[in-house]
Amino acid sequence: MKDTDKSQKSAQARHPAAGARPLSSIRKNSDTTRQISAERLRLAAQAADDAIYDWDVPSGTLWISEGHRERLGYPAGADPAKWWRDRLHPEDRNRILDQTHALSRSLSCAWTREYRFRRADGEYIEVIDRGRVIRNSQGKPVRIVGSLIDVTDRKEVESALRESEATCRLLIEHIPIGIIVHAPDNRIVMSNKRAELLLETSAADMLGRTPFHPAWKFLHTDGSSLPPEEHPATLALAQSAPVGDAVVGVVRPISGSTGWFLVNAQPQRHPEGGLHRVIVSFIDITMRINVLEALRKSEAQYRFLTEKMSDIVWTTDRNLIVTYASPSVFKALGYTQDELLGRPANDILTTESLAYVADLLARELKLSGEVPAEPGRSVAFETAYHHKNGSEIWFDNVVSFIRDAQNRVIGLFGVSRNITEQKIAEADKEKLIRYLQEALSEIKTLSGMLPICVQCKKIRDDKGYWKQIEHYIAEHSDASFSHSLCPDCAAKLYPGLFKNKDNP
Repeated sequence: MKDTDKSQKSAQARHPAAGARPLSSIRKNSDTTRQISAERLRLAAQAADDAIYDWDVPSGTLWISEGHRERLGYPAGADPAKWWRDRLHPEDRNRILDQTHALSRSLSCAWTREYRFRRADGEYIEVIDRGRVIRNSQGKPVRIVGSLIDVTDRKEVESALRESEATCRLLIEHIPIGIIVHAPDNRIVMSNKRAELLLETSAADMLGRTPFHPAWKFLHTDGSSLPPEEHPATLALAQSAPVGDAVVGVVRPISGSTGWFLVNAQPQRHPEGGLHRVIVSFIDITMRINVLEALRKSEAQYRFLTEKMSDIVWTTDRNLIVTYASPSVFKALGYTQDELLGRPANDILTTESLAYVADLLARELKLSGEVPAEPGRSVAFETAYHHKNGSEIWFDNVVSFIRDAQNRVIGLFGVSRNITEQKIAEADKEKLIRYLQEALSEIKTLSGMLPICVQCKKIRDDKGYWKQIEHYIAEHSDASFSHSLCPDCAAKLYPGLFKNKDNP
């Protein structure tokens, strides 16, 4: 068996092709492979975005890739180990050198650190240094290899992002709008100070709450309870859609007052499409709601008054087109409010009254262009209207002029009272007065001292003539006389027929 092995080895030596290759060939191929590998590594190092370095610790020499030299500005042909320390930023130099020495003495094999490095043009760049220590069999460091990445642009972006985030945070904290952020499970994860102030609830108390928390008391605009299911944040999460301009009342826990807010809820999604959060923003409209409520009550009160009063409250534009009439107009003129709305005044005013009102408006328009209007200026006058049934109705009017911000007349505002019965009574009174005056003018009366004769009883007139008393009275009155004898005269004239009461 041994002789056979020897003969095979001898044959292989004589005929290399039949067995193992010659040693020289193996060495040659190994050198070629190493050259190819080295070239590949060199090309890879030059093409890599990272700057690659190799520090031989015993000799103190430092090899760097060409990309390293170009990006970091190492002088060509210079030994980087001699000036590498000087290129470190003064504020980072001691820290980096101390870390390097500490790492070389420790058992750590790798590190990642950041520092600033000065380029040849004097500009400092931010780099991330990732290194690894290679040790010999005794554990001593023999080489340190690693790479540097220029992260200056990224640092600037991060710095800008931090500044932007700080600015946004500052704005959010000081903006006069409440901001609350809900997670996908409806829990509150963030709130600004304005929200805390408006809701009288601290950020710590709000954190983790949902609209279903018993501490919240939400209200509808009519004062009824708003269920948590109808809260804008809950609706935005359920519908995965924005909810805008919802009016929500909140009973505030400290003061016990109700705050009213105009609420918007905006869902936001992850880039992958999942729901990320819901941002709820709200402004305080408590004063507006209170004013509107007071206005509503005042309007209801005035509507009650205008609906119950017998006088007519009305407005027109400057062309005398009716823009409003109180419900009492139906009882006075037979028209409903809708029938009068938009109707021109010449449809209901008599011709004479329309001419008077038009002239009054023209004079006021001229006056308003010459002198400033007097505050509360009004005029009073009477007008006649056509009732819907064709009759004529009289009104006493007190009218003010509606003006815009530039003091221009844009319409009329008036209150009218029905005076038809008064007008009829006045007409009847005037008719009676005229009748009495005519009757009185036909009556002749006697007055003053009348000179009369004591004997014959004649009266002297204004011209000095003496006239029989019956003639004088007939001339100065409508009285007429019938002649007869009184008993005394009859007895004297006809004693045989009549007896005197003194001489029976």
